[in-house]
Amino acid sequence: MKRTSGLLEKFLDSSSASTSSKSSFCSDKENVAAELALTYHTVKHNLSYNSTIKLNKIIYVNSSTATGIRLAKTKMEALITEVLGPYAIQNVIDDINTKNLFYCLQTDAFNKKNIKLFALVIQYFMAKNGIQNKLLDFYENSNESADGMFEAIQKQLSKAVKCLEGNCITILDVYGIMVNIRDGLAQRKQDLFYGYETGKKTKLLSSPELTREIHTNFLLFIDKALEYLNKWFDFNDTNWLFPLGNINLKSNVEFDNIVNIIENLNLQKLNINMDDLYGEIALLNKPYDQIYSSEGFAELFTAQKWQQVFNKTDYNFSNLYKVISFLLSIPVTSAFTEIVFSVMNSKWRDETNKASLNRKK
Repeated sequence: MKRTSGLLEKFLDSSSASTSSKSSFCSDKENVAAELALTYHTVKHNLSYNSTIKLNKIIYVNSSTATGIRLAKTKMEALITEVLGPYAIQNVIDDINTKNLFYCLQTDAFNKKNIKLFALVIQYFMAKNGIQNKLLDFYENSNESADGMFEAIQKQLSKAVKCLEGNCITILDVYGIMVNIRDGLAQRKQDLFYGYETGKKTKLLSSPELTREIHTNFLLFIDKALEYLNKWFDFNDTNWLFPLGNINLKSNVEFDNIVNIIENLNLQKLNINMDDLYGEIALLNKPYDQIYSSEGFAELFTAQKWQQVFNKTDYNFSNLYKVISFLLSIPVTSAFTEIVFSVMNSKWRDETNKASLNRKK
């Protein structure tokens, strides 16, 4: 974990505290744990300082741990910026340092009054914990330029490399979801179905011409929707997303499809042994029926299904894991980045506008 800077050390050396208080702080592990836990939950649940520190001492007056807490605002900020923050980032770095783990970075812009911020988030897949979305950093950029974003991301990546030296929907589901949307609209058009309540109301209209006009407009709306889908999404089987539907574990995984994916996405660079991969696919399909028939498996999200495959079977799927880990690291939307800004809004209230940007991170 990152070494704490002088801000936190002021509370631990003799110049900032008496010998007795320093000794008490260092020796009493319960107080240290309580201070860190209290700081963590104050931040996590967006609580005010007065509602936690002062109130706890009043409520738990007979608790030696509660009364022994010495947590002023400056010290709490130091724990946030020098201990909890670096520890959270270090956990992410430890994760992405795992063998055969791949990740994807995203960024998006957010305006807070006269400050323009960019969040840098990461997505990756782990067999144990599934798809992980984490906030790495957010940084200021006054001109929202591509060069600025690239430079900031490059800077953050450089930090991560140095350390390394020391929603639900996945990309596998996208093609099937888009096909279902298109087919659903086409079926409505074929059946002239515009909604049950709408159908009842149009039947009550006294003017046949008005009814025809309404139906014509409904058809036009569906046609425009279908036209939009076909314009912006490739529904041909040449789309690189098409073969991904075979590995969402709704049916047996086919080796030819995996080969197609590897060749289309140039995944040979992952050092995949294709002969071993063939054997892994055969082993995967062997217990597949047993896994698939297990209670609740069909209702799981795709990433959760793969978690069960990797965790509940005794086979070595090292080559298959490389492919799945790579694919599940690809974000489908920028939803998590937008969630970061939503949380930031709740944290960055008017009464806390004097807090430093580093503390907000």
